[in-house]
Amino acid sequence: MAPGFRMNEGHVHRQKLVLVVLDIFAFLIAFIVAMHLRFNALGIFSESTPPWEEMLSSIPVALGVWVFMLHACGVYETGRRRLFFELARIVQALFFLTCILLSVIFFYRSFSYSRGFAVLFLPLILVVTFGLRIAFRIVRAQIDGLETFRQRVLLVGNSIVARHFAERATANGLIILGVLDDEDALGTIVGGDVKVIGKIGDLKERARELGAHGVIITSSKIDQQGMVALLDVCLANNLEWQLVPSAYELMLDRVTVDVIDGVPVLGTKRSNIRGGNRFVKRGLDVVMASIALLLLWPVMLTVAMIIKLFSKGPVFFTQDRVGENGQVFRFLKFRTMHVNNDDSIHRAYAKTWIEKGEAHGEDEKGKLFKIKNDPRIIPCGKFLRKYSVDELPQLFNVLRGEMSLIGPRPPIPYEVEVYREWHRRRFEGPPGITGLWQVSGRNRLSFDEMVKLDIQYLENWSFWQDMKILWRTMGVVLFDRAH
Repeated sequence: MAPGFRMNEGHVHRQKLVLVVLDIFAFLIAFIVAMHLRFNALGIFSESTPPWEEMLSSIPVALGVWVFMLHACGVYETGRRRLFFELARIVQALFFLTCILLSVIFFYRSFSYSRGFAVLFLPLILVVTFGLRIAFRIVRAQIDGLETFRQRVLLVGNSIVARHFAERATANGLIILGVLDDEDALGTIVGGDVKVIGKIGDLKERARELGAHGVIITSSKIDQQGMVALLDVCLANNLEWQLVPSAYELMLDRVTVDVIDGVPVLGTKRSNIRGGNRFVKRGLDVVMASIALLLLWPVMLTVAMIIKLFSKGPVFFTQDRVGENGQVFRFLKFRTMHVNNDDSIHRAYAKTWIEKGEAHGEDEKGKLFKIKNDPRIIPCGKFLRKYSVDELPQLFNVLRGEMSLIGPRPPIPYEVEVYREWHRRRFEGPPGITGLWQVSGRNRLSFDEMVKLDIQYLENWSFWQDMKILWRTMGVVLFDRAH
């Protein structure tokens, strides 16, 4: 694996899983060795019968806290880091583990834990955990040297940087498949065995033909329009891309900056809802959605009865929506419109909003996303929409795993038909009932601005950000400021 070149998602998750297993193994080794030294091997402690039953019963809790603390301290973050940095994070996690366990021991007085065991266990777990991390790095370096695990990359643009990569392909862990350039002739030697294999417009065909994993853009001669088209091809064909930047491009805030052999390259940031973060987010969704349904079922039952009184037809409105990774699912809402209404009004509205950045039907205050005086809405529908009560059935979508409490709103398939490629980055995480743009306090948003907020949310996801959005959503709904 090239230093700095990002691994595919499957490789990242497998690596994290291996590290978690190693950390659990390190914990168990340190536990067993500390018990043996405390009660059997060393003569500096008073002799007593090893309390295996009581100590073993504490392992699940202590082990769970240990792994959680390692995750919280960023030990499982991807990317190549110095050993000292990793050691510092492990020490930080161990400090928090110690504080938490001391607090638990203080309040749990039914059993007196051995202080001698703690004195031995804490340095042991640090040494064993760090030792296994070093061993993991050594094994990973050997595996990364195998061709099967090296990244297959196309270079775009025959430049000094392209020649640098071509001549050092083995050293930097890349397999350079070739160079795409519009000026040099086919077969032109770039460096080493690397040649020009086509024009920049041939990227899609060459990538499929050669089984490329990613692209490094080394040319500074591509104009903005050409760059947008090039990145659209990368996104459409699931190609990782990185860019060798000009000085001003280093100021971009939506990219990752890596270094390969001393050369800075830029790449897109990806959704942060991965691995342990996804587990935490899903846990929050299940707990909060279950609590909300238990508390709000009388409200939902009342709304169902009101809908039946004001309009003929089903209580619920179901519709195909596009969710994570472009998967279509059945979306639930309380019905606020007449049955079998014509959706041509919304189709035209959505097309105008997405393609032209305009939205007809703006009111005097300039609020968007609501079609003014929509003839399709039933009498009680305006009230239900005003306070977002119609969204409550989506709690069932959350429990089924099709949605999250917070995330980008799931679009209708005919809306996705007019998306540009970069708009599809909204699908890199689970769709939500509410999201960042709904509580951003902005009354006027173009579609592009809305998508940028969705991408910002996905790239910078955190547990506390979700809690903040949930809190702000309650304010938006209660004080009649829902978009």
